[in-house]
Amino acid sequence: MGDERFDSIFRPGLFDGQVVLVTGGGSGIGRCIAHELASLGATAVVAGRREEPLQQVAREIREAGGIADPVVVNIRDREAVDAAIADIASRHGRLDGVVNNAGGQFATPAGDLKPKGWLAVVDTNLNGTWWVSQAAYREALRHRGGSIVNIVADVWMGAPGMVHTGAARAGVMNMTVTLAAEWAREGVRVNAVAPGPILTGGLATYPEAIQRRALDEVCVTPPSRLGTESEGSGTTDVKGTGPLPYLYFEYRRLFSDHWRFNAGLGWLYVSIEDISGGQWIGRLGIEYLLGRHWALGGAVNFSTIDVDWDAISTDELGNILSASIIFDINDFSVFVRFRF
Repeated sequence: MGDERFDSIFRPGLFDGQVVLVTGGGSGIGRCIAHELASLGATAVVAGRREEPLQQVAREIREAGGIADPVVVNIRDREAVDAAIADIASRHGRLDGVVNNAGGQFATPAGDLKPKGWLAVVDTNLNGTWWVSQAAYREALRHRGGSIVNIVADVWMGAPGMVHTGAARAGVMNMTVTLAAEWAREGVRVNAVAPGPILTGGLATYPEAIQRRALDEVCVTPPSRLGTESEGSGTTDVKGTGPLPYLYFEYRRLFSDHWRFNAGLGWLYVSIEDISGGQWIGRLGIEYLLGRHWALGGAVNFSTIDVDWDAISTDELGNILSASIIFDINDFSVFVRFRF
């Protein structure tokens, strides 16, 4: 790579020889994702509806020393998606990952939203993501494994003014969890990334009220600023196409004071759940796969974990120096699991 190589936080050559499809790769976050993947050695297949921006991104990547392949396809057209992905896998001899970044929405009050507008957004953001994911799985990923990363949005508190995309993105998040569980046996990892408030060209096209709400969201984020498109790219790569043998994590806010956290790496996993007012239960264990269907494991089960807040010591500025955490080990279990 030359001096114009994308400045990635990841080591050079991380994706050498891999082929990754990025939908919506002609602009915004998708463009940055394609640039970063190519800078790390991947062949970036940039896909979208309009040829001109795709060709422009492909030229930029090639001028920086990377490999790019522009592909014109409308992800709302299932047959076109099937044909395009079959052609990609055939021409390159492989397809290792997919970034479902393509999507679109427009601002309108829910009561004024017309059926055509609802269908257009849901068909792109939800159905299009599904068509691409299924085609990539059938054509390539199910045979040699790989990764799918779905770009979603922060819709946990709803999406006032954009009910169509809120519903579609929520559907994609459930699809992500479902496919991650169902396709894991074939070595296919499926994750979703909600980049948060990002400064993109599309933000300026929204009504002033929507722009103000985006700025209000910035005030509650740790950096207190809008994210950049390239920062959205970095989170995507780390979630999806990196060569991690088996990594997952999940955080769910079940109720206002009730949450659950699950994480694992390789054979190790941990699960912690806040059941009520700081009372936690958890499990720390290992699980070793003996074959396609059998697994042997063991775990330490924690009945409660109590944090002794009175034992917390702080410095003059209020920074926490130490705290006492007392936990009880309930039991140790050994199990054999059979997967159908």
